[in-house]
Order: sequence, then C-alpha cells, then structure tokens
Amino acid sequence: MLSTEQTQPEGQLGQKQVKGNSVPKIMIVDDDIELLEELKEILSFNKYEVEVMPNSALAFEVASEIKPDLVILDLKMKPKSGFQLADELHNSFKTKSIPLLAITGFFTEKEHVLMMKMCGIKNTLLKPFDPESLLMKVASVLEEAKINPDQSV
Repeated sequence: MLSTEQTQPEGQLGQKQVKGNSVPKIMIVDDDIELLEELKEILSFNKYEVEVMPNSALAFEVASEIKPDLVILDLKMKPKSGFQLADELHNSFKTKSIPLLAITGFFTEKEHVLMMKMCGIKNTLLKPFDPESLLMKVASVLEEAKINPDQSV
C-alpha cells in the first residue's frame, strides 16, 4: 500500500500513515500511570490513535481485540512482566505480526537484549528519553512493519 506524508502543524514531527488512510493505532502498556499519560499526550498530539493499558495482565486480551499497529511496553511490570507479555503477543497467531517496542531503564545488559529478541522484541527505547526520540523510534518501527508486514519487527 502506498503511504502518504501527513502535514503536521508547526511543532509536530511528521509521521507516515499505515494501513491505507487510517491513523496508526498504538497501544502502550505500563504500570506507571504518569508515564502512560505522558506518552499518550505526546503520541496523540502527533496524530496517533492511542490506547493505554495500565494492567499488564489484561494487555494481551486488549491487544487481541483492538489489533494495534504497534505495542509499546515497559519490561519491568507486575503482575505480568513485559518479557512475559511480549512472549505471549509474539507467539499468538492473533498478535504475532504486531511490532513490539520495549521501553526500559533497567534491562540494558547483553543477556537482556537476548531475552528481548527471544520474546519478539527487536526495538528498544532506553529511559530516560525525549519526545523526539520516542516519535522517531515509533515512526521507524511503523515504517519497518509496513515494509515487512509478515515479520514482527
């Protein structure tokens, strides 16, 4: 499908649309309510449709139902860790094609990177991050998913 560049008001970073003319839908899973609100504000302001999920135990069900274009998830959550959720999403027929973007300030060692790859996470954003880095990473992941739709990125 062809993508079109969306014109953004000054101060907003450009984003490309996916799935024809629809606005990309992003689901954010984090047990930090304050961070969820901040991420939702940044992404909504930049014309993404955003669904927030503060409960990692329910996140798989919601993702299966709403089929987002991208899931952004924290790795250090309870009751279900981001690794567990990513593994569940990556291994389900319903959700395996959804790209996963992990945000973490804790899991940065080599063995954690290997665990992320095993769970289907191929993109990571390290905390702390600025809005521009977030938007660039999100746009990159969505573009890669559009180019390689049969592979989780």
